[in-house]
Amino acid sequence: MSDPSGPAALARVAHLAASQAYGRLADDALLERFAAGRDESAFAALVERHGPAVLDAALAVLRQAQDAEDVFQATFLVLARKAATIRNRSSVGCWLHRVARQIALRTLRARTRRDRHESATPVRAIPTGDDLTWGEVRGIVHEELARLPESLRGPILLCYLDGLTQDEAADRLGLPKGTLKGRLERGRDALRRRLVRRGLASAGALFPVSLGQAITPPVSPMFVLDTARSAVGFAAGAVVEGPGRAVGLAKGALRAMALTRLKMGLLVLAGIGLAGLSVFISIPSKNPATAAPAAKTPELKPDFEELTIAIKPSGLSPEFPSTIRMRADGTCVYEVSGRPARGNVPAREPGKTTHKLPADRVHRLNELLKETDWLGKAAPKGLPPLHSPEYRVTLSRKGKSASLACEGEPEAYKPLLTFLHGLSSQEYLLHRLESAATSTEARFELDNHVRAELGEPRGKPTFEIDYNRFVPWATGLIRKPDGHPADDVAAAVRLVGLLKLESEREPLAGLASHENSYVREAVAKALGRLGGEKSVAVLRTMVDRTWEASWELIKLGPIAVPAIAEVIRKGTKPEPAGYELLIRAYIDHWSEVTKPIDARVLDAVRKSMAASKEKGSRTEYHEKLLKLAEK
Repeated sequence: MSDPSGPAALARVAHLAASQAYGRLADDALLERFAAGRDESAFAALVERHGPAVLDAALAVLRQAQDAEDVFQATFLVLARKAATIRNRSSVGCWLHRVARQIALRTLRARTRRDRHESATPVRAIPTGDDLTWGEVRGIVHEELARLPESLRGPILLCYLDGLTQDEAADRLGLPKGTLKGRLERGRDALRRRLVRRGLASAGALFPVSLGQAITPPVSPMFVLDTARSAVGFAAGAVVEGPGRAVGLAKGALRAMALTRLKMGLLVLAGIGLAGLSVFISIPSKNPATAAPAAKTPELKPDFEELTIAIKPSGLSPEFPSTIRMRADGTCVYEVSGRPARGNVPAREPGKTTHKLPADRVHRLNELLKETDWLGKAAPKGLPPLHSPEYRVTLSRKGKSASLACEGEPEAYKPLLTFLHGLSSQEYLLHRLESAATSTEARFELDNHVRAELGEPRGKPTFEIDYNRFVPWATGLIRKPDGHPADDVAAAVRLVGLLKLESEREPLAGLASHENSYVREAVAKALGRLGGEKSVAVLRTMVDRTWEASWELIKLGPIAVPAIAEVIRKGTKPEPAGYELLIRAYIDHWSEVTKPIDARVLDAVRKSMAASKEKGSRTEYHEKLLKLAEK
């Protein structure tokens, strides 16, 4: 990682400016800026923030600087390509640590095979115990750290590898400070026990001080900027100059990820077998789009026969020219133009969708047309085409035709054009969702909108969305998830939860034990929104599998109390399990808990404290909940 004085000086200036602009932004905000607009500075901030820990993880496996630097760059190239699909964006460090180790281990295996082929010298066995060098100890520490669950690994990475305080780590992960502290303590204890089992009692006693001292120094500004620049090109599919070996490692990692998803899908499919088949057979064959109840609107005949609008987006818009034709009976035909491949930019296929607009939207369109005197009001020009779309609207009414052409959205036509442009954007999103080349990007956009509707700090759409248009996509994934990325399945589950589709209860229950934690989290929240005794039964089985299930169960209120009390009373596992997570959920969400707490829950907490020696050493949260309940 050479840093000559001339280029390095310029790099440091650019690097300092980027650090000042982006240094205070959270990981998820930086990643969203990069995913949405290929913001090189945002990506450079991520490289600077997590680079030392990634490089240390690579060095711990490979113990050679050049190989570790190749793995470093490959890891961030993979991040660039997968930026739109990472699930837990508040904990990018965990994701990077795992990917860096996977690439480093593959590199080590390749190097070992090469060395064996080129030399007859036997490979030295790895020593244990007191014979280990610090480099070898560090490798084992990273190995055991990678085996911890993400909920425990994340706080350790942030506090001891990224150098954050506990308060900063709690903010980064979106956790209460008490929860972060508890996870950090459990993670440290678990790691110490693992190191002792590996014969490294001294390393276990010194952790985490020894780990913190072993971290590599900050990555040079030049290397950060080179990596970020390469990442932008790699994410766009362009030929990346410079880090040739890193590109090869990154492509190998991406192929391995795809193969792993395929294998997991096949294993799950085999495990489901006839039981899964019976679930699918029992699903009604009616169109799932009709599952979401729609408000009844009086049958009023619109005053127009047909409306057509051609939209030419502004020169700054990522959308493509489109046309919409709508008839009085609600039939809506949407067409979008395509684009041939240009250099490294792939082609975009044209598209066409046909559906029925809900009656309330047809009548709203009718009212908006009335407000324009059926396109009779004057339409002065708006902004130049570079900055605003161009519209051409044609209306058929009472056997006559009227046309309107305008640039931008004149005040008299703004409500009408906003409505029509929103409809176009909705259908364009659906078109991209169903295209293999753009489905990941579109799924990420749709999921952001859904999560914003669910109250998460995400960007709400600038246009009106009829989420029922996406129900067939969502229910298809939920009912047959095998072979699909977990990110897509989780997004589909969230959409079903938003719409409270009662027809999808059984498929949701089938995903309660999904191998991916983010799918399980989405399932728990969707079941919480559906509510009822059926949700209680499934959430009760999930409290050992995902943190979110406990709080969703508590939010269901009195109907869930017997199940909650039974889980707390009968829990016997010495490690943090369902009974403890339920108790902690009460504490973590105390300001939101309905009070007073049901006496059956408090009685179960007292019995749990006295039930066994294993629990006797884990009564801190039991006592805290009882004290809170007494106030």
